[in-house]
Amino acid sequence: MTVLHRGSSKIFYKLKPAHSGPGAEQLILLHGNLFTHACFDSMVPFLSDRFSTIRYDLRGFGQSDLGDEPLTVQTYHEDLLHLVRSLELRSFHLIGYGFGAIIAARFAASNPEIVKSLVLISMPIYPGTVAEKAQKQWIETPVHGTVGSADCIADLFASLPPDHPAHEKIDYSALPSTYSRITDASIGYRPMDDLARMKVPTLLLCGEEEHSSPVYLSLMAAFCLSEYKLYTVPDSPHIVVLDQPQLSANWIMNFMDRLDRTAAADETRPNSRDMKQYMKLLVNEEQGAAPLADELRVELMGGFHVYANGLEIKGGWNQRFAKNIFLYLLLYRSVSREQLCETLWPDLPVGKARSYLRVYLSHLKKLLEPSRTASAFLILEREDVTLYGKVVCDALDFIQDMTIALQEKDDRKKLELCGKLLQSMPLTFFQSLYDDWFLVLREEWEHNLASLGIWMADYFLQQGNPQEASVHIKQMLRILPKNEALVDKLIACYDRTKDTSNKEYWMKQKGLFDAS
Repeated sequence: MTVLHRGSSKIFYKLKPAHSGPGAEQLILLHGNLFTHACFDSMVPFLSDRFSTIRYDLRGFGQSDLGDEPLTVQTYHEDLLHLVRSLELRSFHLIGYGFGAIIAARFAASNPEIVKSLVLISMPIYPGTVAEKAQKQWIETPVHGTVGSADCIADLFASLPPDHPAHEKIDYSALPSTYSRITDASIGYRPMDDLARMKVPTLLLCGEEEHSSPVYLSLMAAFCLSEYKLYTVPDSPHIVVLDQPQLSANWIMNFMDRLDRTAAADETRPNSRDMKQYMKLLVNEEQGAAPLADELRVELMGGFHVYANGLEIKGGWNQRFAKNIFLYLLLYRSVSREQLCETLWPDLPVGKARSYLRVYLSHLKKLLEPSRTASAFLILEREDVTLYGKVVCDALDFIQDMTIALQEKDDRKKLELCGKLLQSMPLTFFQSLYDDWFLVLREEWEHNLASLGIWMADYFLQQGNPQEASVHIKQMLRILPKNEALVDKLIACYDRTKDTSNKEYWMKQKGLFDAS
């Protein structure tokens, strides 16, 4: 077992040499609360070609002892410094997830001369009175510092599918009081203090559906940094390092590849008007008010309409790929220019695609921000493009509700959620775009929606109510008229009710599908 000793504490660590040989760069990874070094197991293989990775169990977690020092951010900072000195590391890259991001930020701000770059993943941020309320609620919880408190933390991941790798990585080897103290330290941490003095190139990663560290809070944190990138990881509601390990690793390596390039020109950075928007969020949260922001409202369910602060943006959407780029940003919020080019114009030479993209982005920016007095919704950097501000979209709300319904295990709750989906279903289902990437997503959404329709039918069939089952299937067929799985289930419903006429009608319809 590979261990270091600091005072009364034993620190377990794991070093994996790079495949490229002994001259490879060093990379230290810090895990978060309720996890151990093993939470990076899925990501390390994608990093090992280039980096020698060092992971260790934080004090009180996994195979590292609790020791007798207070569990503060400063104590964990000193543990990391002890590891760095013991292993005689002269310079390295640093990655922190969750509470590990807090430790990494404190360390990089205090030791910029030895940290080449910093990656903060899902860093906890609790502005002002939000922190005070969270601390008060946590302290008043009856199970605070008990086994139940650890279960409360684990419940944050309860919405994940039962077979999600996160469940295997949650580690209960630490004392419940340790989880509670780390939660206290996370809630009480003020990241802006460390980020404001940061002199290390920094990448922020957050899941697009992250609730504890939502995108707009990461953007506020980013504005405190002098040199940063912010990426929103798609299809990642909770644990980026487990949800999207390969994508996250690729983005991390791309970020580090660019470190030696010339920094982006000042005019490509967020200007004071852009920053002012997000500072409004910070100020209002500090005062305990609801966050305020300029708002983009997007309607996709019954057509394509975009409203900026209540005023519809008309015209220009069908020119210069404005709608295509906007919808991609709507789904992923922060992307690289390279990613946009590869997705939208995969057959064009890279240079030509990037040249076109500059023109198209300029057109889109004018649509969203027609004057210097208008709200700023689009940030254009040398390598990255970000859509920010408060974005409300009926389609994204519908997809989120559909995902929640799919994951619900309680039949009664699931039936209620499905009923609400039926009430909000459009007559057409995302017919706004026909790009290949969008069609793939739409096919997935249609499959999920059909799965819910079939589940509802099976539920009512088991209840001995085939008539109700057929009613719900026909509602689904309004927007998925050629879905064979739904038609087969409807035929089965009519077979149960001995409704020969309707059964034969739908069998003929299915035959027409096959013929076409």
